Amino acid sequence: MKAAIAAGATCLLPVVTEKRRPLIFRSWRVGEELIRGVLNIPVPQHGEERQPDIVIAPVVGFDNECLRLGFGGGYFDRTLASLASKPFVIGVG
Repeated sequence: MKAAIAAGATCLLPVVTEKRRPLIFRSWRVGEELIRGVLNIPVPQHGEERQPDIVIAPVVGFDNECLRLGFGGGYFDRTLASLASKPFVIGVG
């Protein structure tokens, strides 16, 4: 994230606002305060809400159709399906 910010990118962190609802994304820079959000996950307290161009999503693996297998909850899948403008998605597992 430090390298991306140094190159001029805005980094966003996912935020659960309500269980079983799509995520929102808030801007964040290294050193800015994080607070405990829903599910006790650290989230930016004061970040600007924005839509990402690129999403790096956690995965357990992929199925035969290259669909993401996640950790449960369906937050990333629900969020990606709800976005009007589809970001480039990278699965990391």
